Amino acid sequence: MAKLVNAAGTSIKENAALNKNFYERWHLNIGFSRIEFHTKNKFSVKHKLMPVAFGYIVDGFFRDKFEFSKSLRIGEFVFSTNSFRNNEFIDPLAAANPGYIVFKKEFLDDFSVNVHEVVHLYQSNEFSIFNTYLNTPLSRWSSTNKTINWIDRHLYIELHYLIYRPLYIFERETSINSYYDNFFEHEAEYYARVF
Repeated sequence: MAKLVNAAGTSIKENAALNKNFYERWHLNIGFSRIEFHTKNKFSVKHKLMPVAFGYIVDGFFRDKFEFSKSLRIGEFVFSTNSFRNNEFIDPLAAANPGYIVFKKEFLDDFSVNVHEVVHLYQSNEFSIFNTYLNTPLSRWSSTNKTINWIDRHLYIELHYLIYRPLYIFERETSINSYYDNFFEHEAEYYARVF
């Protein structure tokens, strides 16, 4: 239910940014798939591939163990690992990446760690409203260029990571007390501890 509520809220904001009625287009992100529901005039469903998340998920399949049952339970791609490699900041229990979450094996069933990482994926989705700035130029170019038209119909370019990730790094680097002393971590921890 949380995933649907988050998707609905993000969809409404994207519609507002596009100056559309709040109900015209809904979307749901699952891993590297963006499923769009268009409700204006005739109802239609479109699938778009998110290439950044796709690349990360493919990398996850090579690095870590895919957890099928946990992925179904959480609604996101889930992987597990024995240890995190090359992490100079902390020894994390889990990490949210574009399109998936990776947990240390012993924390796969820890409810608060699960919620914490899912919130990070939702935070990332919230920044997708910045992708709406591409709609006008893409629409203009796609009418004259077959390649741009194909890209616009089949791919959802996740430029919001160019805003979200630097903001997260800025928050982390300017934290006074610890790695976790930043807005993104506070929000994720708040919802993880509420239950």
